[in-house]
Amino acid sequence: MFVYYLFVVCLFIIFSSETAVGCPVHNNRPLEFYDKDVGEAVCSHCVVVGERQTHAIVPIDEVVSHN
Repeated sequence: MFVYYLFVVCLFIIFSSETAVGCPVHNNRPLEFYDKDVGEAVCSHCVVVGERQTHAIVPIDEVVSHN
């Protein structure tokens, strides 16, 4: 539980800062989703292509708002 809380706090810091942080795989696209299976923030391209198509994906706002 603590790790999850720490992750959400880190996401809040990332998204509230002026430094743009994006997907390292897809040319810094915005990290708009959260992959619950892997425990990572992901972009829309990560969700649509590749192995993440079968993962449990939620909008990142849902993860941040639950804490």
